Amino acid sequence: MNRLDWLNFWFRICPTAFLAFGLGMTTFVSVGLTQSVDPLLLDRSDPLIPQGYGRRELSSFEKYRIQKEIDKLDRTARDRLNQDDTNSAVTQWYRQLRLARVIGTEAEIEALGKVGAIFWEENLREDVRNIANRLMEIQTMDKEIPGKVLSNLAIAYESVRYLDKAIDIYQQILATNRTNRDSTLDKLGELYLGIFDYDNAATIYQNKLGQDITKDEQELILKTLVEIFDNSNKQEQSIAVKEQLIELYLSEDKNKKIPILIMAIARDRENLSQTEKAFKAYEKSLILALDNKQLGIASDVLASTGQLYQQQKDSQKAIATYNQLISIQQQSYNDYGLINTYDTLGKIYLNLKQKKLAQQYFEKGLYLAESINYRVEYFRDRLDSL
Repeated sequence: MNRLDWLNFWFRICPTAFLAFGLGMTTFVSVGLTQSVDPLLLDRSDPLIPQGYGRRELSSFEKYRIQKEIDKLDRTARDRLNQDDTNSAVTQWYRQLRLARVIGTEAEIEALGKVGAIFWEENLREDVRNIANRLMEIQTMDKEIPGKVLSNLAIAYESVRYLDKAIDIYQQILATNRTNRDSTLDKLGELYLGIFDYDNAATIYQNKLGQDITKDEQELILKTLVEIFDNSNKQEQSIAVKEQLIELYLSEDKNKKIPILIMAIARDRENLSQTEKAFKAYEKSLILALDNKQLGIASDVLASTGQLYQQQKDSQKAIATYNQLISIQQQSYNDYGLINTYDTLGKIYLNLKQKKLAQQYFEKGLYLAESINYRVEYFRDRLDSL
């Protein structure tokens, strides 16, 4: 038995006495106020580790026995976890990982990924870090990892949310392996989104648009690009992609999907201070929404248009727009929307010093509010103040 095995032996039978010696071994890590052996350090005293391990290839029967024990440990760990005995479950999983290491690199990486995902879900941060450190150790030791194993390593990094590491590996796979290029690009796009690297994500998806893809795939990519550009506040790029998406829907006769996109373009135009273009886009969106009997979208368009007129200090056009909105909301029995619109018109007339008209709309709002018990006190207070 070598020196490290003796240390592990004495630590197991008498940890308190062992700690009293204050040995500065590098194989020990701090956990709170106590010390413990690295749980992924190979324990050669394990009865399932064959004699001569590391100096010879294991037989198929030896691997079979170890795998059988790994499966048993996994079942036991899951049972313990279901019984809220997390510490015992984690102990079982660590032994499983040490045994997987004996079988070989591929088996260990796969096991690290599966167990790492559980540790992440259970918010076991220190254990997640242990898994990640072991994955990095494997990557450093073995520079010639085969393609399939390399993919499993990337998946394992994903399971513990070390997304930068996973991205590096997928970039390596992309540079050296032309097979499954599309799926690798898809994965890279997802990971870049996962770390909010919108520029690289956009580049990935824009490159995919230039490939031979189906219209369904094209729609999905365009929607993803819209999300990317919206999240990164790149309105001009977002408008361009939305227009591409509209062209796609026109070619497929999916007209009902168009009004909401044009309304989104109108809002982009607002953010860019392109007011006239915003009004035109809102008008176009409203016409198409009404043609398609999409009253909910039509209501949203009119509400946004009215707000824009208010921002432009054009009260008369705002009033006309909100009265049109009332008609749409009455058709769709949108009582909550009607109450808010009555309130908005009351405020506009109040600002214009037209108290009688303001009172009329607040009274309409109160009447409807009382019928559904919504904002009743608010409208009573408004009328009392008048």
